[in-house]
Amino acid sequence: MEPPSVDQQESRPSPSPLGYADSSVSNHVRLNVYPQVALICGLLPLITGTLVAGLFTLHRHASFQVIGALTLFAGPFIVLVGLFALLMYVGSSYAPKNKWRRSLTPFLILLANFPAAAACLWLVERTHVTIHNHSPQIIDMVVLTDPLGHTHRIGPIPPGTAERSWVRFMGEGSVTYRLVSQGQSPAGGVAIGFRTPGLILIDAGHLTLTVSHDGSISVREH
Repeated sequence: MEPPSVDQQESRPSPSPLGYADSSVSNHVRLNVYPQVALICGLLPLITGTLVAGLFTLHRHASFQVIGALTLFAGPFIVLVGLFALLMYVGSSYAPKNKWRRSLTPFLILLANFPAAAACLWLVERTHVTIHNHSPQIIDMVVLTDPLGHTHRIGPIPPGTAERSWVRFMGEGSVTYRLVSQGQSPAGGVAIGFRTPGLILIDAGHLTLTVSHDGSISVREH
């Protein structure tokens, strides 16, 4: 076989630098998606969890309970996906020079999900207590005692008025109440029959204690 002539060698196409340029541009375009993915992974559970926690605190509807539980369990996995996307972005040789500055905001939003989740759990574990005084006498104080012995005092409550408060009960068991009025012996009973810490989807979120005109006391969990 004869070796190729000089003319044949010169006619062969040489590798075009344009192909490498196109590949580099394509890699840069793909990398720019990673910070956006991380930002979405940070904002999605953060906004959803905060909104649902607020709505769940006001109205413990079943739909809020389901969405809140799904957000609570799926949120950490979504955050991990966002952190992995940022790691791929800053670790790539095709990343731009300002990669750390572009990664800062998504990274902080991703980390913000953890204290936000703790704050949401603290919020939804509180019980909204309302005490109505329809009696002709002032109620000096209502003392609520949780299963761990922590006391929460509400009052004084003038006749014909109501007092509202957010209370965080601790421990597993019953919550009791004691009503103190001047000139009368203290009255008491069980305010919450049984509560389990952590089971926010089961425990009641609202407690209403009503003192009627004749001094009788009714308690309602809802």
